[in-house]
Amino acid sequence: MNPARAIAATVLLFTVCSAPAQRSSGAEHSYPKGPVRVILPFPAGGGVDAAGRILAQKLAEGFGKPFVIENRGGANGTSGRKRLRNRQTTAPRCCLRARAL
Repeated sequence: MNPARAIAATVLLFTVCSAPAQRSSGAEHSYPKGPVRVILPFPAGGGVDAAGRILAQKLAEGFGKPFVIENRGGANGTSGRKRLRNRQTTAPRCCLRARAL
């Protein structure tokens, strides 16, 4: 991996993981009310999967809510993005995508 890409990925990961700790200590937020689905549009065992699981673990610690990993590999990430747009589920969800820098 290119050193510049590694540094950029590390900075992004720490920024996102530190966001829950930077919330104000005033009134507690009730969102999300239940588990959050993290859709990874790539197969399990790859770099996106590893980064997504680390990120989900840190966010679960920060928010105090479970973050459930759902791998939806295939069609170069398209099937995972289609799953994200599926409106049948009411649970909060997010998608972790990989982009070349």
